[in-house]
Amino acid sequence: MRQTIYTIGQGARSIEDLVAALESRGVRFLCDVRTVPISNHAPDFCATELRGHLARVGIAYVPMGDSLGGRPVDRSVYTAEGYVDYDKLVSADFFKAGIERLVRGASDGHRMAVFCSEGEPERCHRSKAIGRALDEIGSAVLHVDSNGFDISQERVLARIAPQIPLLSDIPDPRKLSRGRYTI
Repeated sequence: MRQTIYTIGQGARSIEDLVAALESRGVRFLCDVRTVPISNHAPDFCATELRGHLARVGIAYVPMGDSLGGRPVDRSVYTAEGYVDYDKLVSADFFKAGIERLVRGASDGHRMAVFCSEGEPERCHRSKAIGRALDEIGSAVLHVDSNGFDISQERVLARIAPQIPLLSDIPDPRKLSRGRYTI
């Protein structure tokens, strides 16, 4: 039986809510995929503080922003306008290595969750890149939404459908990051 890989975002959660959500799912490894693992409005979610909170309940903190972050250092995965192109991102060697690391951990029986700052999975690269890549290779993925419900990759993608632009000059949210980043 394949191990489910969860994803969860900070959003409006407190650290207590995050820990409770992880513990209720038996998660033992939190893989932080934030490119810059800090939070200006919630200090408990800065990497050092988060690591401490998790350690107190026996959950390991695993930084993975270098390989699975939503704002990669590698500029080849960006459009000329500064958006992250998710097709390019999921094809990049550094990203594939991060996905393989997740799959290997799940295959070894580790209960893991991928963590980022966005609370809604349909607005985050957790579904548009990481969830997509895991789903394409047959890994079980469940996204914990901001209400605490487990949502399949397929249902999260269905949530994105109403966001697809009718005008061709607006970026497709399934393919590009919401924000543009300085190149």
